[in-house]
Amino acid sequence: MKRQTQERLSHFDNLLEWLDSDRDRAAEKYEMIRQSLIQIFIWKRCSEPESLADETLDRVMSQVPELRKTYVGNPSAYIHSVAKNLLREQTGGPTVQLETLAPGNPTTTDIQNEKMYGCLERCLSNLSPYSRDLILGYYDKEHAKKVSHRNDLAERLGISVNQLRIRVYRIRKTLEECIQACMGREGSI
Repeated sequence: MKRQTQERLSHFDNLLEWLDSDRDRAAEKYEMIRQSLIQIFIWKRCSEPESLADETLDRVMSQVPELRKTYVGNPSAYIHSVAKNLLREQTGGPTVQLETLAPGNPTTTDIQNEKMYGCLERCLSNLSPYSRDLILGYYDKEHAKKVSHRNDLAERLGISVNQLRIRVYRIRKTLEECIQACMGREGSI
């Protein structure tokens, strides 16, 4: 048991080092990636988004020593590709082996998705903490719990549900514009 814990900590340390050489920045990136994974699984209406995000990160952690030798690119993009495969497993769709995600084999769709997720993370990080928390909080619950969660959120903020929708719409619009601009820049690189 103790050995497993030490091994897991070692894998976690390797993942943080892969994300960024500065431990604090790596921890921030890790948390941003985890939150974006949770959001993706929520948007895809998965029943346990936090567990799926953790499963994704666990799968990547075990691969980091080999990835550091062979993978070229943004670690976040790779992590999101693993999440995409996990989502396929959960929904019973076709799966893609991790080996096919090696740098020499990406498909156009994979590249576009990686760029989009990278842009989403970048754009979320550009939002004010209030706006980021609001948009992530707004989409935080599964479909069946959304209405009561959003009612509670509006009440905590001291605004009507309609005002909450308007604020979220404006933030989402800003995010969409940022992502489109980012994708345009990424596409020209």
